[in-house]
Amino acid sequence: MLTRSLAVFIVGLNCAVAAPKPLFESKLITPGTPRHSVDIDVDLSGAKELFLVVTDGGDGFNCDWADWAEPRLVLADGKEQKLTEIEWKSASSQWGKTRVNASAGGTTLRSAGADIAFGIGTHANSVIEFILPAGAKKFKARGALDEGGTRQGKGAGSVVFQVFTESPGPVVGKDGGGGSAAGHEPADAVAGFDIHPELTVQLFASEPMMQSPSSIDIDARGRVWVCEVVNYRSHNGERKEGDRILILEDTDHDGKADKSTVFHQGHDVDSAHGICVLGNRVIISCGDEVFSLYDDNGDDMADRKEVMFTKIGGAQHDHGIHAFHFGPDGRLYFNFGNAGKQLCDKAGNLITDIHGVKCTNQNNLPYQEGMVFRCELDGSNVELLAWNFRNNWEVAVDSFGTMWQSDNDDDGNKGVRINYVMEFGNYGYKDEKTGAGWQTPRIGMETEIPLRHWHQNDPGVIPNMLFTGAGSPTGMMVYEGDLLPSIFKG
Repeated sequence: MLTRSLAVFIVGLNCAVAAPKPLFESKLITPGTPRHSVDIDVDLSGAKELFLVVTDGGDGFNCDWADWAEPRLVLADGKEQKLTEIEWKSASSQWGKTRVNASAGGTTLRSAGADIAFGIGTHANSVIEFILPAGAKKFKARGALDEGGTRQGKGAGSVVFQVFTESPGPVVGKDGGGGSAAGHEPADAVAGFDIHPELTVQLFASEPMMQSPSSIDIDARGRVWVCEVVNYRSHNGERKEGDRILILEDTDHDGKADKSTVFHQGHDVDSAHGICVLGNRVIISCGDEVFSLYDDNGDDMADRKEVMFTKIGGAQHDHGIHAFHFGPDGRLYFNFGNAGKQLCDKAGNLITDIHGVKCTNQNNLPYQEGMVFRCELDGSNVELLAWNFRNNWEVAVDSFGTMWQSDNDDDGNKGVRINYVMEFGNYGYKDEKTGAGWQTPRIGMETEIPLRHWHQNDPGVIPNMLFTGAGSPTGMMVYEGDLLPSIFKG
């Protein structure tokens, strides 16, 4: 039971390790830095390991593509060896992949208008660990911003390069933001929140009870259902048994989960991005499918599976299919971002909605990019409600049937928005008639990028309700109760 002063939340946590001081730490590197880079020359005498670290500049890690350009070791005999010829022990990055002779996004290494001869591409926040060859004396390189980030908008990309010869521990951005902040013990979790003075926040569940939650729902008994995701993108396949759907329960009513039940585990829920619990039915949005898992005998384990929609596209992509929500009219509301391509029935046939519109954004102008739908509980009578979003998440429906959602992931253009979703509305991510992107010159082109991003001057485009700038909110709910303070009502 929720009280007036309690908000329950779930977080995925890791343990923190005290970090040593770096042998080298750059100033903040931005598109205003000459050559978009910094020269690095570090003494490695006596060192056995090398850790190359990139952190965000304190403004989040959007567009922070970074390159270790021309990285090389000076050996005991004075000869140089390219670091790209040595296999690293481990590598991680907040986005994309760490790559040899390619950027985090897989493109050619380029910085400040010039190709990079050889190097390692990554993305803040990042750690790359090497075992050094015997006698290594120096490490030389340039720390450079990659054009994959800097070309995404004015001021895009800001990083700090660091070099260590012992493990740096958890990586944190310049001001503690945008990455894996220090102090990740469960006991420290609440301290990271800015909380309204009339509310309190309490930790409900953490590791090791569950890992990496991507979506949650709460059933009629107050239990929290979790899509627990490990097998996502570069980590796909790490959990050999497949990802899990968990039920977290507070059996002693102290506000903390003390029981965890595995409702389902398997590769069919790898990287699930949405869950909706309706009695004994659990609707899962995963990969390019939507299906229901049923608990027929009440033992909190899935007994059967029933497919609803297929061939959506966007598998292993956060711009794909998102969670379903139960509306006041007894129908289901849902959306997918622009990695979603279409909506097909369980037999794989493209669905035509009740108004005769094909449910696809492929060669089907003006219906394009991210979309919002509703349907009956059994998946019938599909209705395409709105379109032309980028990565619209979690359509929330109030008691009057009004819809709201966030449209996010602006890649540094500070164009994230909150939508009032008007039925049959065009929301302007691409040109309605040509499908051109927001950077293509046009009549009435907005001077400000956040407005230009959504074609706000184009005739017929629904106006944005609210801009939230940078960042990518991926959840929303409408609160219509009276237990919370008045500022939160409505």
